[in-house]
Amino acid sequence: MTGDNDSPQAQLLNWIADVGIDGFGILQSAEQVAEDHRSQTKSVEDAIDSVILWRTTHAAGTGFVTGLGGIAILPIAIPASMAASYALGANTAAAVAQLRGYDIRSDQIRTMILLCLIGEAGEAILRNAGIQISNKSA
Repeated sequence: MTGDNDSPQAQLLNWIADVGIDGFGILQSAEQVAEDHRSQTKSVEDAIDSVILWRTTHAAGTGFVTGLGGIAILPIAIPASMAASYALGANTAAAVAQLRGYDIRSDQIRTMILLCLIGEAGEAILRNAGIQISNKSA
């Protein structure tokens, strides 16, 4: 993910990955989230379930709070809510990757964290990338 590409899109993606991994403000780093949940559960699988449950609840609360201002603050609330949602999603994916033993600071895992955020569209991107790679290697 790092490189010479300074486009606004690249900067935004790098910011999302950085915040997801390193935390920001009250959002703990993915390593700390993973460690906290692992220390309170019996297994890695239980810790992963705990992270997902906690983050799902947290995301719902964040959405509620950003919606309190009503229509008057929508121009500010929508981008703030989306940024918070993506940061939480990236943090959750990074914490799960950390619990699984991956190097969450590697470019490959940073890319996978971001692909987790785009859901089913990510499957199509990976499938297309696989086809392109196989065509090139053939």
